[in-house]
Amino acid sequence: MFSSFFKSVPMKKYIVSYIIAFLFTLVVLSVLSVVFMFYPPSETVLSIICDYSGIFSAFVAALLCSRKTTSRGYLVGMISACVYTCILIGIGCLLLGGGALPHGTASYLIIASVAGAAGGITGINLK
Repeated sequence: MFSSFFKSVPMKKYIVSYIIAFLFTLVVLSVLSVVFMFYPPSETVLSIICDYSGIFSAFVAALLCSRKTTSRGYLVGMISACVYTCILIGIGCLLLGGGALPHGTASYLIIASVAGAAGGITGINLK
């Protein structure tokens, strides 16, 4: 099942999609940081906004990756969102110096995979 999928779509296109999604996350968080500089939110609002921006970026990554396929957009979206989220969590752990995973990682991964499935369904229909 997956062998024909990986032969039909080169991995270079997925890597480019992930890079675009990470750049999108960087732009969104940069704009939000400028806004928060003038209108500082509370700590809980800030963490919620960061979580939602990461989930929306997983949606964008899934959308970009699933545009390259012809079938099973939901599956491609879920897998690409999970990969994107794992990379994002890994980068966060490395930058913050923590060895353990943050609290709520499993639920964050599940929500991102659902958003990825929605992004995959949207992306496959945007051709």
